[in-house]
Amino acid sequence: TAHTFFIARWFRHLMGQLQPKLYGNGGPIIMVQVENEYGSYPVNDPNYLLWLRDLYRNYIGNAAILFTTDGPSRNFVRRGKIPGVLSTIDFGPTTTDLDRMYRPLRQVQPKGPLINSEFYVGWLSYWSEPFSRTEIKPILETIDKMLNKNVSFNMYMFHGGTNFGFTAGSGSSDHFQPDITSYDYDAPITEAGDLTEKFFEIKNAIKEVYPSGGTSVKRFTEKGDYGSVSMKPVISLLQSPIGSEPVMTEYPITFEALGQRYGFVAYSTQIINPGRDPSVLQVNIRDRALVLLNEEEVSVLQYTLINETPLPSTLEPGQTLTLLIENQGRRNFQLLSDCTKGLISNATIDGVTLKDWKVIGYPLNSEDIIRIEELANGDENQTQVVSNIKLPAFYYGEFQIPQGKKALDTFLDMTHWGKGVVFINNYNMGRYWHVGPQFTLYVPGCYLKEFPENNTITLLELHYTHPDKTVTFVTEPKLDIEKKADEENEF
Repeated sequence: TAHTFFIARWFRHLMGQLQPKLYGNGGPIIMVQVENEYGSYPVNDPNYLLWLRDLYRNYIGNAAILFTTDGPSRNFVRRGKIPGVLSTIDFGPTTTDLDRMYRPLRQVQPKGPLINSEFYVGWLSYWSEPFSRTEIKPILETIDKMLNKNVSFNMYMFHGGTNFGFTAGSGSSDHFQPDITSYDYDAPITEAGDLTEKFFEIKNAIKEVYPSGGTSVKRFTEKGDYGSVSMKPVISLLQSPIGSEPVMTEYPITFEALGQRYGFVAYSTQIINPGRDPSVLQVNIRDRALVLLNEEEVSVLQYTLINETPLPSTLEPGQTLTLLIENQGRRNFQLLSDCTKGLISNATIDGVTLKDWKVIGYPLNSEDIIRIEELANGDENQTQVVSNIKLPAFYYGEFQIPQGKKALDTFLDMTHWGKGVVFINNYNMGRYWHVGPQFTLYVPGCYLKEFPENNTITLLELHYTHPDKTVTFVTEPKLDIEKKADEENEF
């Protein structure tokens, strides 16, 4: 298929940077993974696997070991095996006997090291669900079994991370599950680089089997406490100059047809015949739609949860109906069919198909945010005029690192704001959402400017603002649901 062309093109860019870091070239990379859980899918394309192996070999040679990862089942390992490539399996904490766990692997690979290349010591978290925690006791018991069976293992994740920008993915169950911005993963080392109790317990468990000299490590890194920043309104999203050139189309088109990967797309049409009272709007969307009538919010729709809503009794011919649709994350895994985003089929009011749409994209790229910052720093009179702007809208603020202080990692607390996206110094910090479990965004110190330079904060808020229109920098993350959101406001 055509995707192999893009893989090969990407590798030409990527591998030139990795080759000096391979073990055989004096670097730290000892293994390179060729495929990930390919055997989990009911496909069998040996030509693709051989093509992929040879592509890697062309760049890696003998400078590192090539391997694959599959789940611990006979069919998974058999379908995922590539000739001449080391096969490994993955699993999390388990009470299953390890000889039994590795039996499927030994049936297709009788010799070679036993490796758990993804030992799950945590798990990812989804919006509106509790932050995922993994108990330490089963982890330690499984580590002990692996060490005593001479099983090598790679912890996933050993160090938590962050889905900056719009890179947070989504689950693929029948109930749509968008990932939170943080990829902290309840890992032994947090996304901010701090050592957890889990880290020290795992360290001690390994030391019991492989004693070694003590190593002094610093548990926490200093964080920046930069206080609160006032955010002034700039302009409504739908009135802003950053939208793409409008596309007029009889029927709605997807993000992909518009040439847009992430962000938001506004679909607008004129009401012709309101129909019943109340009229009912029915749509098929991915992923989340803010329903606006003459730019006033009337409802929120969510993929796999809510696909219809009554419209106000004040509905009249000539009013503008807008669906502002957000891509909340591309699918993390499983089949990638039916993954288009936006208004993916016709919308109806009381069964009558809506036509003649104006479609405008808002990818919120760097150029867009620079334009919003220019507006924020423009004519003061303009800011006063838009002080009562309609949401969704942009807000802007500035702050300085105290004189003589270093720019440190910190967390931006978005408690009491609704839902949106934050940009600091034109870096997309990711999404926030009042439903939790994440209420702070991790801000690396390397993204901040030291005194006397100003740091800028630009945010797009969809629903409501903090009563004081402030955001606050804090020294600790908030990654747990403190209070369940009201059901009516949950999405």
